[in-house]
Amino acid sequence: MLGGQVCNTVGGGNKSFKSGGSECPFSNVGPLEGGAKKKKKKAKRKAGPYALFVKKNFASVKKKNPKWGAVDCIKEIAKMWKKQKK
Repeated sequence: MLGGQVCNTVGGGNKSFKSGGSECPFSNVGPLEGGAKKKKKKAKRKAGPYALFVKKNFASVKKKNPKWGAVDCIKEIAKMWKKQKK
């Protein structure tokens, strides 16, 4: 740029400015403190009994009814689960 200088801004972009000095106006900005909190990793939970039942029976229900979608298969498995619980 003619007559201007370019320096890196805090956000990472380039900023052009006109000044008599050779120093970037953003050079006195130190490292940023604070900011967003880091997310803690949650421990994986064990699958519950119903989830295990679905996992065990989904393939067989899908094989018996190949035209069914996942929702229909889950509905059938829910009926099987209710029947088993009685």
